[in-house]
Amino acid sequence: MHTIGVEVENDGIGEAWTRELLRAVDTTFTVLLDFVGQGPGRHFGHKEWAPHRKIDPAGVGMDADRRRVREMLGS
Repeated sequence: MHTIGVEVENDGIGEAWTRELLRAVDTTFTVLLDFVGQGPGRHFGHKEWAPHRKIDPAGVGMDADRRRVREMLGS
């Protein structure tokens, strides 16, 4: 199993995530997951992967983000 990291420009401590940016990153995650044959359960935020070191993406609920990616994978 391999890991792919995606860096998104944000201050990581509360800068607002626009709807357009979230849509763009969700599309990116969807394409990557589809390409490697994985589902949204393999989509993690930095704060989940390294909870004692990272807080990003601050302000983004990862369960809601995984739901959006799941919906995109299904369409």
